[in-house]
Amino acid sequence: MSTPAAAHTSSLFPDDRGTQILYNVVFQKTASTKGTLLVFDRDANGKRSLNMRLVSLDGPHELDSFASAEVIERLSVTESSVVYTGKCGSSHGRTVELIFKFVPDQERLNAEAATYRQLAKLQGNIIPKFYGILQVVRSEVCCLVLERFGNDMGNRSFDRLSREDRATLLNMLAEIHKAGISPRDVVESNIWCKNDGGRQEFRVADLADVDVHEKCGWNDTFNPDKLFKLHEIGCASLAETAEEMELFESGIIYDPVFNMIVRRSELGEGFPKQWVVDRIRPGTRTALARRLGLDVSLGPKVLLKDQRWMWERFFEEVQRRIVEGQTIDAIIEEKEEILDDLAQQWKSGPGGMRED
Repeated sequence: MSTPAAAHTSSLFPDDRGTQILYNVVFQKTASTKGTLLVFDRDANGKRSLNMRLVSLDGPHELDSFASAEVIERLSVTESSVVYTGKCGSSHGRTVELIFKFVPDQERLNAEAATYRQLAKLQGNIIPKFYGILQVVRSEVCCLVLERFGNDMGNRSFDRLSREDRATLLNMLAEIHKAGISPRDVVESNIWCKNDGGRQEFRVADLADVDVHEKCGWNDTFNPDKLFKLHEIGCASLAETAEEMELFESGIIYDPVFNMIVRRSELGEGFPKQWVVDRIRPGTRTALARRLGLDVSLGPKVLLKDQRWMWERFFEEVQRRIVEGQTIDAIIEEKEEILDDLAQQWKSGPGGMRED
């Protein structure tokens, strides 16, 4: 059970113009996180404040015209950070929505801040605006202050976006690459989106884990109407993301569990994309042979035709269910039932016509 720590009330980081910003929070330690990471929330009996001091507000975007800022709710908790939403109001009636990312590792947070500074020209249109760093007084905990831009993609996967939106995201990543940075963690939860008059806008967020990318091999523009091949993209990181978004076509389907590499042109129109094969697999060749009741000692040359029949029919059934609106997670739960049904079909069809 967590125990609230002593709370402190203070005006925070006055600047040269005498501006003061007050952060109203309740701070408490929690046993579920490592080190000295603290989690905070508002007190049920009212607001209490934590004393914080300015480390730097040297981002290209300023908050110094605002009179107060307030933490609103917790957005996420991981082993390395706690993220809260907030808002900053001014005497002029303007309100800016903020993200407060608290990290117990000052060195790690400074590295992320340095990435935002390096990408200053991309802030506000490709990545969130970066406002600066705060530090909790008498603690190693630091806070990254960012613009809040809409929400993350939630349960939506990249393949649920329009081809135009997927191409937009890839072109945004390409711009980050051109600036010398390659984000490692390009996943749906790190893409923020907002609907602006029926049009989706995006920001690439969470730049804690990045690689230096001195020269990107990609110098083209992703087009939603064109499928690029691997050698045409020339950047392994972008190619991997493009494949996940289905704007990349390698021309092959690869199933390492079944040990199958096959040209896509050899498969029917009802066969799914590679990302589906990566998520759900029917099993090894030996497992499928045993499910069909075949003697595995006959060897691969004898068994492969029947094993491949099972493999192809399985993925065609998966694709049929996807088209009908079933999720991959739901299909995974029904995998055994699908395989049993296919085994029965084989026994009453191709398997029943086999010569003994």
